[in-house]
This record gives sequence, C-alpha cells and structure tokens, in this order.
Amino acid sequence: MWVLMKRFSFIVLILLLTFSCEKKETAHKTLRTCIYSDPQSLDTRKAGDYISSEILFMLYRGLMHYSASGKLEPSLCKRYEISKDKKTYTFYLKKAFWSNKEPITAYDFERSWKKILDPSFPSQYAELLYPIKNAEAAKRGQIDINEVKIKAINSKVLKVELEHPNPYFLFLTSFSSYFPMPKNIDEKILAHQNVNNLAFSGPFILEKWERKSKMILKKNPCFYNKDKIDIDSIHISIISNEETAFQMYENNEIDFLSS
Repeated sequence: MWVLMKRFSFIVLILLLTFSCEKKETAHKTLRTCIYSDPQSLDTRKAGDYISSEILFMLYRGLMHYSASGKLEPSLCKRYEISKDKKTYTFYLKKAFWSNKEPITAYDFERSWKKILDPSFPSQYAELLYPIKNAEAAKRGQIDINEVKIKAINSKVLKVELEHPNPYFLFLTSFSSYFPMPKNIDEKILAHQNVNNLAFSGPFILEKWERKSKMILKKNPCFYNKDKIDIDSIHISIISNEETAFQMYENNEIDFLSS
C-alpha cells in the first residue's frame, strides 16, 4: 500500500497546479514537466507501473478522487449510499461524458471491472478489486464472472456488494484500476496506443505522443469539472537521464520534476 501511496505525490502536485478555486479569466497556461520513460499502457485495467499511473490520473477519473486539499470526494459519482451492514455500496453517477461526447455510464464501470477479473485478462492490480464479493474466486477461474457482485442497475446507478465490510473501499475506487474504460474500445488499437482512437474521462486528453520524446496533454472540453481546470495544456518531456532532466529544470525548460 505504501508503494501505491507514493503515486499520489505527483498527482497531488498536478491537482494543486491545475485546479483553480474559482473560474477566472487567465492567459493560456502551459505546464511543463517530465517523466523518465514512456508509460507502459494507457489502459487503466492493465497499467501497473508508476509512470502509467501518473498519466492515467490526468486522463481518466473514477467514482472517487482526492481533491487538491487531500480530501476524498465524489468524482464521477454525485453521491453514494452504504448499507447498514457496510457491505453494499450504491453509487449514483453524475451527468458526465467521455471526450468523444459519449455518456459515461454505470455499464462502463461494470464492464471494465469485470474485464479485470477475467482470468485471461492481464491486469497487474486485480487484487485491488478483491474486496468485491466473488471477485477473487472469479479471477482464479473458480466461478463465472457474472457471479461477481458488480451490477449496473441502469445507466446511472451502480451497485457493488463486498465480501466483508471494508473501510478502505471508497479509497480504493480512487485508484486508476477502478477507472472505467469506454465501450467499444478496440483492443488492437489500444495495444498500439493510437491516441486518435482513445476517449478520456479526466481533466485532460492526450493530443500527441512521440515515443521516447514527449507527450502533449490538452484540457478536456467534455470534462464535467472543466471550469475548475486552470491549465490549458501539459507538455511532458520523456527524459531517461535524471541529470539531463535536472539541468532542464535549472535552465527553466521545465517547471517541475516528476518524482
């Protein structure tokens, strides 16, 4: 869990630098930073490396997220209910859209989470979903995936039953493994990281990716909270040499160094 927590250092910094307290008129703002290698995957269901997680937190959102002040808050859900026995969670989704203007639905969550739990699917952090009833048994191939207690009641209501009461479950839904992927995603296109065929749910979209060189993120015009985003673009240099990265920082070529 400590390793997972380290991932929030970069994310919190991004939040502090990109979210304004209120809508205000500003000049075009570009944030410049760096990472030390290309992300291994832009699929939230597969990614497990630190670099991928940094990028995914800027491109996608889940049910819950941490605010710039460090408070766990609803993100794609507008509210949630917890049963008296603390084992059933019902999430009510906001009116939110993917960057391709398709609505984000409870079915996206159910489909994405169950895909992670498919025994044949290569997910590095499937165990993060094991608090969900029958999740581990399904991943081990012991029961059918439809026995996992994840259910989209309709397009805006998601119901999840846990094995046991778990005080950390809401916290877990803020991790990228719990971020849904859009429907009809072409696995071959995704495997080749063709950015023109990806849809995003977070504050930024990926405009360009030149391997071993740079990534350019632009503000997502379809993001549900776009009025609170105070950065128009993020330019990420991919620099494998730490000394080179530090020298670029000293020369004011980048604004801050990734952890």
